[in-house]
Amino acid sequence: MARLGRARSTTKAGLTMTTLATGLSADAIAALFEVSPDYFLVLDPEGRLLAANEAFRHGALEDPAQVPDRLADSLVPADAEPLKAALARIGPAGSVTLDLRHPGPTGRAATVAYTFFPSPQAPDAILAVGRPRGGSATLDDRLRSMQARLSQMHGRVERLRDQLAEEVAGDDLRSLPTRWEFEQILEREWARAARLGLGLSLLAIDVDGLRHVNSRFGQREGDRVLREVAARLLRQTRSYDAVARVDGDRFLLVTVRLPSDEQSAAAFARRIQRLASDEPIDLGEGRQARITVSIGVASAALSTETPLAPEGLQKAARDALSQAKAAGGNEVRLTTALPTPA
Repeated sequence: MARLGRARSTTKAGLTMTTLATGLSADAIAALFEVSPDYFLVLDPEGRLLAANEAFRHGALEDPAQVPDRLADSLVPADAEPLKAALARIGPAGSVTLDLRHPGPTGRAATVAYTFFPSPQAPDAILAVGRPRGGSATLDDRLRSMQARLSQMHGRVERLRDQLAEEVAGDDLRSLPTRWEFEQILEREWARAARLGLGLSLLAIDVDGLRHVNSRFGQREGDRVLREVAARLLRQTRSYDAVARVDGDRFLLVTVRLPSDEQSAAAFARRIQRLASDEPIDLGEGRQARITVSIGVASAALSTETPLAPEGLQKAARDALSQAKAAGGNEVRLTTALPTPA
């Protein structure tokens, strides 16, 4: 219900009286005010509007945002005097029924059958219920107005949702190590794997066709694809694995494995490849993008005798990725031959 600020105490008295007069709870009355297609009003004895529901605002007024001071100001001029006379006839135990005409949002006068009755507990409040006669045109106008408002609200909610999604989901990228941080992690994991006699694998992962996503949907949607790919990578890694984003659409992932299990990294890469492409990525507003990834895998069995050469592992992974891209993308290529570091 729309409340007019100058007379809140009277409005509350009127609502209390409505509750008593109808036997409904205050919550039920409030709900009725909001959802009913009938007009619900609270007036003082002089015809000043103290409260009006949404149906009245959007059905009777030319501009729903501009609630007049008096009910008469919302009527066609010829109906102002009949309203004044009707209000004067309302007695402590009586009611008055009167047809009044409002220009409405379309400027086309619509007739509304009003019943005015007093509040026994609040003599300074008059309650009014109005029902448009033949109401289809007026109700249609109101429905169109409400649909327009709902559409605007939906658009705003969608914009806020997208903004929030960018801020929250963007953490998937911002939380990833930088290239320099990843190189420190790779060096540390190399030393740990060598000390424990384990194997070390590095995956170079490239999102196929990201430029097509950017050109078709826009840069923001392309960033959303990258965030989702990062999220899927993070969901598949263990706490001691590490993922970093490099070169825009490229990721690096380092993982430690058993030295005798040289194919485990390739199997892991193929699992990531499937997870990246099996489910489309939601871009919002009913749009989706399907992507694939190309992966180059470089592996090495390490020991304390192995020279520290993580840069060689990176080059081998990049070369394997180049082979996967040259094969048309959506491929996994594996190499175990590490080049001699420069």
